[in-house]
Amino acid sequence: MTIYQKDGSSRFDLSSADGEIIFISAPDATYLCTENQCLKYSADDETASASVDAFSGIFSADAITAGIDEIPDGVDFDVTSETIAGVDATCFRYSGDLDPTQAGDESGEFCFSDGGLLLRLAFEGADESISFEATSASEDVSDSDFDPPFPVTDLSDLLQP
Repeated sequence: MTIYQKDGSSRFDLSSADGEIIFISAPDATYLCTENQCLKYSADDETASASVDAFSGIFSADAITAGIDEIPDGVDFDVTSETIAGVDATCFRYSGDLDPTQAGDESGEFCFSDGGLLLRLAFEGADESISFEATSASEDVSDSDFDPPFPVTDLSDLLQP
């Protein structure tokens, strides 16, 4: 996984055995790219924007900080500092019954640089777990990193009444 963030734009490159998926969220549009093509949704397409924004929200220190007041009783929450991939990080850790619809307790951790770059993501629940930790990090991102890497099909043109 590669994450790019700069000035209100974000990009997430996810690779798996099935191929690569790229999400780009820019102020003027949202892009979903796969298999040598990108689909473009205008910034005012609420469905597309909500999908990418929900995904990118888990990679936002601001979104996590804003949600601290909504943590249910019985969930332990700590904020710590450490160094990850040579970068100073603030880590948000939680454990407890965060989701009452799931059996058992969950635990997780999100760590961000001072600039908001995600450096560690970990989650463990009754039925699944995920972890990701940066092995190298740079906050040097160019505007061209948010350009779609493949030919673009503009879906906003197709959705006009």
